[in-house]
Amino acid sequence: MDTGIIAASALSLMLAVLCVLVHYEAFKAVANSAKSVEEAGFPSRGRFLVVIFGALAAHAFEITIYSFVFWELHGYGLLGRIVGEVSGGWIDFLYFSITNYTTLGVGDIRAEGSIRLIASSEALTGLVLLSWTASFTYLSMENFWRRRP
Repeated sequence: MDTGIIAASALSLMLAVLCVLVHYEAFKAVANSAKSVEEAGFPSRGRFLVVIFGALAAHAFEITIYSFVFWELHGYGLLGRIVGEVSGGWIDFLYFSITNYTTLGVGDIRAEGSIRLIASSEALTGLVLLSWTASFTYLSMENFWRRRP
């Protein structure tokens, strides 16, 4: 088996684990913050905003992790390159990461070589974490509205 594929697979696994841990810790902090906001007497709207902005912050951080990895890997070219309309600035890799994470997959910037495995695993990780966010948000709102109008 190609060493690039092994390295990309291992890195994909490490990134997925890291993002799941980040998401877990972020939601734990969001749940505690939402509870504090509730105990302080804020209306459901305040608790809802804590949950939503906390989730957005977690996703933004996870996307940023992947974008830095793509930027670094692209610079060395060991596992392939990010090609297309790429100027080489970090914003290109952030954009590429956003389109992967959200499974949008625009196609104006794409991966070539073993780095494609990392891009594909980011899409799977993003799909799982976005679904987790939807469930967490639903359960949080149900909990908030059940306790107090």
